[in-house]
Amino acid sequence: MKPIIKKALFSTVLSAGIAAAICLTPSTASAQEVWVGGVPSVYIASREPVYWNGRPHYWYNGYWMYRDGPAWRYYRTEPGYFRDWRGRYPGGRWGYWRR
Repeated sequence: MKPIIKKALFSTVLSAGIAAAICLTPSTASAQEVWVGGVPSVYIASREPVYWNGRPHYWYNGYWMYRDGPAWRYYRTEPGYFRDWRGRYPGGRWGYWRR
């Protein structure tokens, strides 16, 4: 092979490898999303939170919500700790809230 062809082939393979690595890298915090509407302060004042990982969590509108700075976040899938919690206290004071 001529050196110019080797260089072009190497460049193409390298570019394809970098593109594949970028596309296949998992994004961080994929289990959480920002909740735009937030949780009403009346609800927060009237419910007892469930603490997990050092943060108060609230069962609101079918999701476990927690505050992260100015934003509210929730889990796409319910973590096992919360599933167990709801099983132990099905009608607990933390309750349910639907809009």
